[in-house]
Amino acid sequence: MPHSQAHALSSSHRGENQSAIVASLELKGGCLCGGVEFVIAEGTMLRPLIACHCEDCRQLSGSFVMASKVESAALSYKKRETLRWYASSSWARRAFCHRCGSQLFYQTRQTSEEIDEENLQALNSDSSISIMLGAFAHRQGDAMPFVGHIFTSQAHPALEKLSCSPMCKRWDEQPLIDALVQLGWEADKDNSKSYE
Repeated sequence: MPHSQAHALSSSHRGENQSAIVASLELKGGCLCGGVEFVIAEGTMLRPLIACHCEDCRQLSGSFVMASKVESAALSYKKRETLRWYASSSWARRAFCHRCGSQLFYQTRQTSEEIDEENLQALNSDSSISIMLGAFAHRQGDAMPFVGHIFTSQAHPALEKLSCSPMCKRWDEQPLIDALVQLGWEADKDNSKSYE
């Protein structure tokens, strides 16, 4: 990570034990294909990362999502030609790129009305927006502190085993291969697709 990006975030204390993150530089992000690009203004307060294990996040991501949160006014778009919003529940909507499928944002609504095509745009007035960790460019989100998990009662049972599972930098490292073999997986070591 370039030096300037490594120092793009700094801690700020709000109250006794509450930490917030302050963007000391403008933060950038977007989707995988480049159809959506956004910036977060310098000086913006960001919430530390939270992992959500709710059934909606599990179904959308295949596991869980990690996200920060900012005031909506601090986020501006440089490009949004492929940005689409989906009313994923009666209380929230999610944004994604319709070309590459990248998950980008999550936003709750402030009214008690059901979401439909006519009032979906009313959600634009919400005061804050969650930003998926993977949407931050150049791994700028790596400096964000992680504070915990929510909706763990809906989490996949593997969550309990994550801390004792092999942590490998590549798909072909021996600890992962050993774990697969122990479970009866007879994979061809020459075929990388077997481990992905």
